[in-house]
Amino acid sequence: MECSVARRAIIDAIEEIKGITVPDGANDWDLKRLELDSLDLIEIGMIVEQQLRVTVPTERFDGVQTLNEVVGIFDRALASGSDSQTPPD
Repeated sequence: MECSVARRAIIDAIEEIKGITVPDGANDWDLKRLELDSLDLIEIGMIVEQQLRVTVPTERFDGVQTLNEVVGIFDRALASGSDSQTPPD
């Protein structure tokens, strides 16, 4: 299975914050199954934004329920540039 840069960064952030190992087949897992709440999602978003040098508006995460949806948000931001911008140095 191919792993996107965004997916790897998100999984690394989850594992760091929660102290768990995210299994390979967790793409469609509900975020609650990974014991992630909205504050965890914001923290993960901030970590991934910094690593990938993109900015994604917090409201993009409203209603997100699965790991795959989070990955999709960052994949689209990286691919289109419409939701992303390089943070100032």
